[in-house]
Amino acid sequence: PRTAQSNKRGYLTFAKSSSPNSRDTQIFINFGSNSYLDKQGFTPFGKVRGEGMTVVDDIYPIREKPSQGRVKHEGNAYLDKDFPECSKIVRVRVLTEEEAALQAPPSEHPPPPPA
Repeated sequence: PRTAQSNKRGYLTFAKSSSPNSRDTQIFINFGSNSYLDKQGFTPFGKVRGEGMTVVDDIYPIREKPSQGRVKHEGNAYLDKDFPECSKIVRVRVLTEEEAALQAPPSEHPPPPPA
């Protein structure tokens, strides 16, 4: 299956196996070009906006080291014990469209409507 958007740097994608209909609740951010995932049905659904990738680049590069099965069953207790340097998301806030527009850099502001 082809995807509408390629897995390029800064795009968010749901994790899945190579099997159809196997999408999970785990999300990852593409740190580089991962276009090889496009053919496997990994469809990006969002993008880190503006200067947000400078923050993402500061996330501890834990990569694929933790056991996903242990994370699923043991959660933060496993990560805190075996990967204390692991970055964590402690709070998320969804912005309204108006708030997002105010925080977007000028290059991402939509052009004014024609007069």
